[in-house]
Amino acid sequence: MSFSPTPVGPTGSRSVQEQREKWERKRTRTARALVQTEQKYCKQLELVNTYFVEILKAKGTLRQDIRESIFSSIPSIHSVNQTLLVRLENGDFGRGFDDFCPHLHHYVTYIDNIQNANKVLALQVKKNKAFRRFKKLQESRPEFHNCKLEDLLPLPIRRIQQYKHFLRDLSENTSPDYPEFQQLSRSGKLVSEVSQRIQDNARSHDNHLQLRRVQKLLKGRKTKVMLTFPKAKLLLMSSDQEDINDWYYSLSSAVGYVNTDTPSPSIYPSLPLYLCLSLYLSIYLSIYLSIYLSLPLSLALSPSLSLSLSLSISISISLSRLGNDMRGSHCILDVSKT
Repeated sequence: MSFSPTPVGPTGSRSVQEQREKWERKRTRTARALVQTEQKYCKQLELVNTYFVEILKAKGTLRQDIRESIFSSIPSIHSVNQTLLVRLENGDFGRGFDDFCPHLHHYVTYIDNIQNANKVLALQVKKNKAFRRFKKLQESRPEFHNCKLEDLLPLPIRRIQQYKHFLRDLSENTSPDYPEFQQLSRSGKLVSEVSQRIQDNARSHDNHLQLRRVQKLLKGRKTKVMLTFPKAKLLLMSSDQEDINDWYYSLSSAVGYVNTDTPSPSIYPSLPLYLCLSLYLSIYLSIYLSIYLSLPLSLALSPSLSLSLSLSISISISLSRLGNDMRGSHCILDVSKT
């Protein structure tokens, strides 16, 4: 599209026209890049759908549930994007994305499954000899250009992030009084919501890995940290005050002192006092660093753990000097306790 000039005074006509030409050049570059990358993306989706999904379905190399765990909604995504590509190649960007966005639920399904897909794929490559041989044979085809299946599976997730930027640039360089502007802006908001879901899932996965890392660090100290709550989920990144209060209460009620003369039940292994205080303080500090400073838990956990470890050692030493009854005290950390 082009912006048709409106009559203005002689002093401003040149600058207005120059600005419109600048918008048009930016829009043309963005549109060309969008079409070219969409063509490449659709070819890559077709590789996965044709040489993996359809052939695996015909050969029966993988059970249906395993096949769907790995490839999820790729067939539906491929079909939807083929339609979008036709629209984009015809220059109908607003209408193309307007028709595309109602099918974003296929991407949401794929996004929510990607971590599981990676795990199932790795397991099948390791244990299923027939699938491993089939995968290697398909990847050796010239159409793949030395790409592995592991390189192709994340493409729909990356494409959503690219759509977000393309739609922003297109709408910014489209006249607001042009009908396509509303379509592009509306589509940009919907795609941004899916993009945010990708970031939230990635942050949640990172939090899970960091908690696993803490558990591994505690191995060898005859303890096991139970991270199970009555609500069956741990909301470390929640900004809901009620969730934070529940988390704080669960930790507070889970920490208690027992005398070393009384043997601890085997299902509730005990921690040295300073380690229990350290873990308690580090997780609590990490929550607030994550929420109020907008830090990922991976960044918040390390300084919190270091600070709370040194602080809790000092506290436990001071407490131990108060009386013989505190010497050798241990702390029960049962996070499954309500």
